Amino acid sequence: MISNLESVQVAIEWWVNKISHPKMFSNGDESDINQFAFFLASMFAYEMSRELTLEQIEIFKESLDKKISSEIVDKGFCVLRTDYEPQDVLAQAAASAGINSALFPWKTYMKVTENSVKVRSAYGADSETIFSSKEKTL
Repeated sequence: MISNLESVQVAIEWWVNKISHPKMFSNGDESDINQFAFFLASMFAYEMSRELTLEQIEIFKESLDKKISSEIVDKGFCVLRTDYEPQDVLAQAAASAGINSALFPWKTYMKVTENSVKVRSAYGADSETIFSSKEKTL
């Protein structure tokens, strides 16, 4: 099932981009030891991303599509989040595709509805709307 909701597709592509091209990780602690830990996590994620296959990405996308769409139908929204690894919906989709949890950005929160996608990427970051559509009225 491929959702016809543009918001769902935007959310999926955002996560695929994040796991395909992992960047520096941060938990908000700027101490020297934590900066070194962020560097090591980023290096490991980069190496893991090189092993990511197109088949894994397709399975991940299909799984996310089903799970996000189902939650939007049931609750009106879907939350996709990470702490130091993917949680809930993201964890299930990653596991179904055999994707290493080290590829996911830390401390990230995304809320997907029929008409919007909002994301807070990294500890203490401001929320950003990456997709918004106005409901059409007749």
